[in-house]
Amino acid sequence: MGHVGSSKDANFEMDIDLNDDEEEPSNAEILNELGEDMVKYFCKKASILFFNEYGLISHQINSYNQFITSGLQNAFNSFGDLTVTPGFDPSKKGENEHYRYATVKFGNVTLDRPMFWCGDQGNAQELKMLPRHARLQRMTYASKIKIDVQVQVRNFESFLKVFIFLCGLTTL
Repeated sequence: MGHVGSSKDANFEMDIDLNDDEEEPSNAEILNELGEDMVKYFCKKASILFFNEYGLISHQINSYNQFITSGLQNAFNSFGDLTVTPGFDPSKKGENEHYRYATVKFGNVTLDRPMFWCGDQGNAQELKMLPRHARLQRMTYASKIKIDVQVQVRNFESFLKVFIFLCGLTTL
């Protein structure tokens, strides 16, 4: 007995068309073949199934949630190190001996949950706000953003020493 289901003892020919000269039909040709009524039916059925499965605004909610979880941090990470320099004319060095510049770097970004205050002055309390609360009470769905910021202030003399060293100069 041979190998059952194996290609070793089976005599068969594979019908493979290796002729690559034929061009595949374009999307317009396929749509013309299907007919306008069939395309309209398909689009209507696909949109009904999509909205039944995901709802009307789920893509907006998903986009917002993705931005809050990672997009906001990525936006601040894209800035890199920012150098802040005031207007300075090196030819007037004698007039401005205390020239300084700063380097700013953004770190971790956190977004607090939206909150609102209720009650009077004596017993006011802070409550979590949900989007439906803001919508029904015509309030802004806003929250506090906290960003770790690292600022380094340097004077011009240290900058000049590093610049001279990096350029391989003896003096400027």
